[in-house]
Amino acid sequence: MAQERILFILREDGFLKDVINSLDQTRYKIEVETSSVRGLENIVSDQPMMLFLDIAMSDLGSHQVCRYLRFRHETKHLPIVILVDNKTPKQNLFWCMELGASDYLSEPIEEVAINEKIKKFA
Repeated sequence: MAQERILFILREDGFLKDVINSLDQTRYKIEVETSSVRGLENIVSDQPMMLFLDIAMSDLGSHQVCRYLRFRHETKHLPIVILVDNKTPKQNLFWCMELGASDYLSEPIEEVAINEKIKKFA
């Protein structure tokens, strides 16, 4: 059975490193991008089964990523889970959800919560 690919677009490489490393790497191929632009290129070239997107991206806002993915025919049904920290203004999350995010996770983000989202959208 081929591994299902899950993409994380995170503001920094070490963010959630321990949580990501604890995920079932035999079933899922986990990839991490630290740039929204490179993440979108990754999705367009080989669509993952789902996306976990850090709300605090600096090169291209998470709401812009959601909008772009929802307006493309190939990615309009891709599950997008927004990762929210405690400093995130509520309106940022509101716009991500309005523009097509499927769900969100708030800090503290733990392995159990990520696995629940994977089960929900797999």
